[in-house]
Amino acid sequence: MTRILTLAAVAALALAPVACNKSPEGGGPNNDQTFNLTAPPGSTNVPANNSEKPITISINRSSHFGGDPIEVKDTVEGPQGVTAEFAKTKLDQSDKEVVLRVKAAPDAPRGKRTIKVTATPKSGAATTFDVNVDVVNP
Repeated sequence: MTRILTLAAVAALALAPVACNKSPEGGGPNNDQTFNLTAPPGSTNVPANNSEKPITISINRSSHFGGDPIEVKDTVEGPQGVTAEFAKTKLDQSDKEVVLRVKAAPDAPRGKRTIKVTATPKSGAATTFDVNVDVVNP
């Protein structure tokens, strides 16, 4: 029995890095009026050549989430040279995803960066999560 539990724990840890990058729930005040955002797992490679790298972020609303729009914004953390902007910042009820456009300048330091994404509903709590990028040689 101990061996089975150990194998299950190892399997769970092995799968953890490939899990979705999902925000905590936002919205409310009722638990059935929530939403969250999901980004690709791991880091997205962004070449340091000023070309645009699109990252698709999914919007998941509960069935009772109202028709009010959700506003999104981003903040890039770390050294200069990486920019990010959303294709649109006001997400209507019909929007199921939004594209975050990321660019890295040729002189941007190589390595991992974090883009903080915040989504704020018209009423209720905002949610924030990290989208990870890795600045690489072109």
